[in-house]
Amino acid sequence: MKYQELKGYKYELVESLTTQTGIYDASTTLYSGGVYYATLSPDGFLTIHWGYQWDGMSGVGDSKQSMRASLVHDVLYQMMRAELLDRKYKDVADRLFEKILIEDGASKLNAWICYQGVKMFGKKSTYPEKKRRGKIIEI
Repeated sequence: MKYQELKGYKYELVESLTTQTGIYDASTTLYSGGVYYATLSPDGFLTIHWGYQWDGMSGVGDSKQSMRASLVHDVLYQMMRAELLDRKYKDVADRLFEKILIEDGASKLNAWICYQGVKMFGKKSTYPEKKRRGKIIEI
């Protein structure tokens, strides 16, 4: 996995990444303004395209062991927020997060603690964001 640190949003993927999610009955594409950020295929593979930006682990420090897990988890949650992926997959995303942490070298205990965090506190991050609109000013 290759990424670069940013001053604004923290991290940007500089090389596409593909991983198996275990989500076989859904497919979708996350895009905005003609830019494709991620694709979930019917065979369960999630491809995150270079240029995708994410903020790493929420609430705790980032580490080499957490980067891929936080990236995949953020994409799946963003798909849910955008209503491109059903929120019934939240637990699948959370369990995948734990699995990737272990695969990338985190201890089972630390991965389980991180899983408990997203399990308990992540639900609100799967709902669409309310658009903040400012006051209309006419001059």
